[in-house]
Amino acid sequence: MCNFAEHLQMETLSGVAALQAQGATTVEMNELIRQSLHYLVIHEIGHTLGLMHNMRATSTISLDDLANGETVTGSIMDYPALNLPMQDGASVQYSQEVPGPYDIWAISYGYTPDADALPALLEQSTDPALAFGNDADDLRSPGRHSDPRVMINDLSSDPVTWAGQRVELINDTLRTLPENFEIEGETYQPLLTSYLVLSGQRFGAANVASRHIGGIYNNRSVVGQPGAETPFIPVPRDTQEQALDVLDAALFGPDAFAAEEAYLDHLQRQRRFFDHFGSDEDPALHERAFNQQRAVMAHLLHPNMLERMNDARQYGGEYPVADYLQDLTQVVYAADIRGEPNTYRQNLQVEYLRQLISIVGNGDYSPVARSAALAAINDVKGWVGPDWMPDLMGSREAKAHRAHLRTLINAFEG
Repeated sequence: MCNFAEHLQMETLSGVAALQAQGATTVEMNELIRQSLHYLVIHEIGHTLGLMHNMRATSTISLDDLANGETVTGSIMDYPALNLPMQDGASVQYSQEVPGPYDIWAISYGYTPDADALPALLEQSTDPALAFGNDADDLRSPGRHSDPRVMINDLSSDPVTWAGQRVELINDTLRTLPENFEIEGETYQPLLTSYLVLSGQRFGAANVASRHIGGIYNNRSVVGQPGAETPFIPVPRDTQEQALDVLDAALFGPDAFAAEEAYLDHLQRQRRFFDHFGSDEDPALHERAFNQQRAVMAHLLHPNMLERMNDARQYGGEYPVADYLQDLTQVVYAADIRGEPNTYRQNLQVEYLRQLISIVGNGDYSPVARSAALAAINDVKGWVGPDWMPDLMGSREAKAHRAHLRTLINAFEG
């Protein structure tokens, strides 16, 4: 199945909003749309020629090349994010417009009339420019597969750094939306649509970063093939820690949803005849944020991922599960647990503690993971304090929140 058109539609909407917020001209925004349509056409032509998806092709393009070159990905069959300028006035290639090295190589193999040429073509598969991973390998779903380079909605050979930059760009754009999408005499629907698209893109960037936690680079080649790498290489620990920083900025931290705060009371959907039956008209801010946080958490705490992280330590991995859960727990609580967590953080902190508690008693998790979860619960217990100690810090809401966490821990301990 190919839903590339839907993918490009969302990418193009977010790209137009970002360019408009940067003060781009109509000509520049039309060029972005033209490139997206061009990319859609050549992607589907690729399918008619027999090419399958290649979700790893973005990993062949450096961040510098994205900023200065004419190539976005190594294959027209990828599902990349739109390449957007990171600063006002910069000129970039938004979408792929020509076949990449992988496409030319695969077509050469599929259509050559010379059978004797096939072994030499196959031997080229270890060329980094020909990187390949299709839908059967991609890491979009929690608990499936291991290589974060085989991913949709990403860009570059350094996708974690790219994701952090994309979150900053989106937040900068979100702050300026009323200036460009509140139009006198019109409804607030353009503002709401742009907010929904861009906040969804922020979540997408966080999702890309999250897949590097517990990730394993999977290199497929045959024994003795020139250019072959070790089949399994754990993602470096510093890259995984960097991914946690991106998640802190995008979804988990105290300021994760601050960019849009100034106009939340303007996010009104346009009423069209009777289309509002059966739905609330407010933008459901907490539900949207909570769903995004839980979606990423589904990967971060998945038993397969934690076991893979544990296994990786036997062949070069340097991130023990206990260290990882300690770091994640710090991200979720440390900034404000003894102060005034905002309501987005309160939801996150309660849900995260509930999931830690469920891990300890769940046989689907290894004893190592369950021990690490227990240690993280004890960290939270130390922060919220014992029942007998009066809670003198903060508002009634903050005290009620910490009491809720203590109640969950007490029930767990029996």
